[in-house]
Amino acid sequence: MTKSPKTARSVIAAVKDDTQFKAVELRADNGDVEIVWAKAVPSEERTWSDFAVECGLATKDEAQARSLRKNVTAVVGLDSTAVAFYRISAPAVGEEETAAIVRMQVESLLPLPPELIEVAWRTLPSTDGKMDVTMAAARCDHLERFLDGVRDFRPQYILLSCEGMTQAWQSLFGEQQRQAA
Repeated sequence: MTKSPKTARSVIAAVKDDTQFKAVELRADNGDVEIVWAKAVPSEERTWSDFAVECGLATKDEAQARSLRKNVTAVVGLDSTAVAFYRISAPAVGEEETAAIVRMQVESLLPLPPELIEVAWRTLPSTDGKMDVTMAAARCDHLERFLDGVRDFRPQYILLSCEGMTQAWQSLFGEQQRQAA
């Protein structure tokens, strides 16, 4: 039995670069992915709120906007130019211990106090009792301004734009195309 388009799940992913807002809506139905629409509009004299309206995620009527978002997941990409990346090698330990190591490293690497910085990190599989840790750090005020700007999108996820591209590629083309990504 096939799902009707009204019950199919959609994802709207949006980013802003220096000159444009860009978005695409993808709909998954029975394992097939369909591009519903894609748009790019100049960012000059537009806000994220304006673009949310153009993408059908916001209206002046909140009840109507909720209805529009019922079967849609919104994902927004954060430009990584204001994010600092660091890679360290650390002993292969548990998550709590790794978090403590990351906090100490961030405090020594960055010129700002820890309360002004938000940090995310990921580990790569360990070898010889060691693991590689990739850290991403951004100023809290930068992230708060971004969150205020994308509020009308009501994103369920915010990813670094480059990470979003990689995840989209992998979900659309699978493991057989992994080397290309």
